[in-house]
Amino acid sequence: MVPFICNQKKSWEVIKVASRIIHLVISKKVSQNFDFDALKFSVGNLLPDCHERNNEAKYMSHFRIRNSQFNSKRLLDYKEFANKYSNYIKDEVYLGYFSHLISDEIWLKGIYSKYMLDENYCIKEENRGTYYKDYGRLNSYLIHKFQLKNDIKQIDPVTINEIDHSKISDLLIGLDSDFDKNESTTCELKLFSESDILNYIEEAADCVTDKIKKVL
Repeated sequence: MVPFICNQKKSWEVIKVASRIIHLVISKKVSQNFDFDALKFSVGNLLPDCHERNNEAKYMSHFRIRNSQFNSKRLLDYKEFANKYSNYIKDEVYLGYFSHLISDEIWLKGIYSKYMLDENYCIKEENRGTYYKDYGRLNSYLIHKFQLKNDIKQIDPVTINEIDHSKISDLLIGLDSDFDKNESTTCELKLFSESDILNYIEEAADCVTDKIKKVL
């Protein structure tokens, strides 16, 4: 019998991938493995989220592979990003962008698929609200656990066509808000498993480190 695979359009439309704070944690861990500008690398790790609030813009900034599905081998084409911007890829901002795409690919294949998709890759509607609320709970916990500081106060223009540069100010406002709301030092999650999130961060940091070594 051929297994049933639902229309995944809706599953893609409601995607919320790794948060700004999670990307900053991964950025901090990866930076410890290289002698480069950690602040610029962190900036790059946030840039893919500078896009209009529609799916097409999000797909473009995240280099989604056209017509890819959750059971596809690859979802986000971080290799295409590295190839397209090969003249800049050794710059920390571009390496950070590269890192973001890799980290989101791992999130989609792991955390998102586990908590938000059923065995047929259909959205688990009953988990949607809790999934989003756990982001706020996670942010406070991770800021304290990894001793993050909000050092990003401005972002210089970059030659990346897939983002909307007018949204950079919104990103900085959102980042300030993430840190302003950082109240809880405990991990009181309602949906995610704390161990799953911490294991994801380790896996993403290790994978990003390995792939950066191959492009440097």
